Amino acid sequence: MTGDAVWYEAAFVVGMTNALNVVADGLAGAMEPLDDHDLAAEAVALLAEVHAFYGEVPLPLRVVARDAGYLTDLWDAARRAFDDGRLPRRLKTAIAFAVSLTTRSAFGTPFHLRQLTRLGVGEGGLMELVGVAAGDFGFTLSLPAFSMLLFRDGCTSRSAMIPRSIPAKHLSVTNALISRSAKIFDVLSG
Repeated sequence: MTGDAVWYEAAFVVGMTNALNVVADGLAGAMEPLDDHDLAAEAVALLAEVHAFYGEVPLPLRVVARDAGYLTDLWDAARRAFDDGRLPRRLKTAIAFAVSLTTRSAFGTPFHLRQLTRLGVGEGGLMELVGVAAGDFGFTLSLPAFSMLLFRDGCTSRSAMIPRSIPAKHLSVTNALISRSAKIFDVLSG
């Protein structure tokens, strides 16, 4: 699993992003978010922790806050997904933004856009992310490949982006991703 740890981490971010988007986009209209005065003290304290992490309380966590146990579990998973790990928080947020953009999440796209801005990604970096997400190769191929290229074996510089061996059938796609990803790496690693 060690060699695949980056992939598992990226997949966890994608899964949590979809989970949060489904709650916000699907349940928020049917179940109104509750105000703090309508919540248990445990939920209010947890939402303060959420606010410290995000600078706001995301809608899906406010919606599920009516059940403090479920809120605790969802927040633990979200925090674990988005905390710095093998992949830095900014890259994880970029992945979440791309997932939200390509799935047209009414909640996720603006939320993760605000988070990227909060984490220091400028307009140029955002436009590069949009380009990768909406690019010729599509999100399902480009962002996971981008993550692999950037973080394979602890890659910390753009010069180390090219993996040691790439199957021939993926070489042209990989070369295109490397050239399109250079600006994003500069923005997200800075």
